Amino acid sequence: MQALIANDNHSWDSAGLRRNISAAIGNGKFNIPIAAAQMLPALLDKPYLDVMYVDCPASGQQEAVVSELDTIHVVYEVFQPEICHRIELTVEVGATILDVMELAQTNNTQYFKFEKTRTVWGWMITAIGGTEAKSAQHTYWEFLVGNKPITEGVSSFHVQDGDDITARLAPY
Repeated sequence: MQALIANDNHSWDSAGLRRNISAAIGNGKFNIPIAAAQMLPALLDKPYLDVMYVDCPASGQQEAVVSELDTIHVVYEVFQPEICHRIELTVEVGATILDVMELAQTNNTQYFKFEKTRTVWGWMITAIGGTEAKSAQHTYWEFLVGNKPITEGVSSFHVQDGDDITARLAPY
């Protein structure tokens, strides 16, 4: 975004890029405030320091009420070195991977207990099943849905019916 802001002729606004980014923010794609804040200067055509003076009108949207009957089924797997644990779960529509992890932990603390640390970007998973991700060993907990790495944090990624969620200790 900073490269786009620095481009004085605003040629980057072609094909409705501003409109698409604004729509993505409205649809919750940047629901972590710091991520959306990085987009605002370019969207509002204002310097970064002037963005704090922008009035934001109320959206008028109401949160949807989720019925107890609105549930989906997911599979959650944890791959540790040479060990794999799997659990099938039923969660509410709109659940995140973090919600799935909390339910799995409730069902089986031995294999699915996890630790997390709050960062400005959301929760970071630091340990699962007693196995810690360690920066000294250049490892982290990677999350995949199907065979694709997630592009959002575990507290932002909403699971869908039939998702196969994998957590694996991976090198970086």
